[in-house]
Amino acid sequence: MSIEEVEERLNRWLYMLISIEGADLHIKSNSPLYARLKSDIVQLSKEVSDDKLLKELVVFLTHDSYEAFDRKKEYDGAYKLDE
Repeated sequence: MSIEEVEERLNRWLYMLISIEGADLHIKSNSPLYARLKSDIVQLSKEVSDDKLLKELVVFLTHDSYEAFDRKKEYDGAYKLDE
């Protein structure tokens, strides 16, 4: 998958999150997408992400910090959507 396709997928998920006025996007391999909506975690989509897509997504988001992610197995960061 190209970097553009990874970015497009992330943007689509984030716009879905915005449409429900969610706060956090929860992505886990081989699991549907979830979002924090107020104090609840709700299913955002039935779409399931595989290991390959998630690795490409993490590399895209972390850039030079991928090794730290690989050790911690967790990423908490910010991403800005184009208006």
